[in-house]
Amino acid sequence: MSLENADGTVAAGETLTGLRESETTGELVEVGTVQVKAFMPGEFAPKVTLENPALNEGVVPSDLQALRAEGFDAGISSVLTIPVVDQLYLQGGAAGLVLLVGAVLIFVFIGSKPSSCEFLIATDGEMKKVNWSTRREVLGSTWVVIAASFLIAGMLYLVDMAFQTFFVAINVLQR
Repeated sequence: MSLENADGTVAAGETLTGLRESETTGELVEVGTVQVKAFMPGEFAPKVTLENPALNEGVVPSDLQALRAEGFDAGISSVLTIPVVDQLYLQGGAAGLVLLVGAVLIFVFIGSKPSSCEFLIATDGEMKKVNWSTRREVLGSTWVVIAASFLIAGMLYLVDMAFQTFFVAINVLQR
């Protein structure tokens, strides 16, 4: 919790009285106690970490509007809750669940049908019959494509320069 108008400091383990505004009178009333886990004084807004809340029925820690103890009085400006489960664990669990569901779906739609298995076996056999190019052939073809690309780019540059010269000569373009 971030505090505002904090008068004094508190030590870890100290018990504070939690206050909130009464719905009927508008005054701050006691709604229970909380223990200080850590207190971090700050220049603008000190922060306090609380634990072991013993609050009245129906009151949650985020309902607190002020904290009070002997020699300490502060209003609460903001509350940061600590999640029960870390976000990283939730993300990992969700990813694992997606993988598991995907594996089950693949098995149901592909692995459990004999026709799908036969198709995959036949595809593997056909792929073994393919005549794959050698590394030397692939490199040779790649160099041919690169050379042709540069040759075409050079030819287009020359044609573009010829058109530019022609259009400048007939005063369609200006230099």
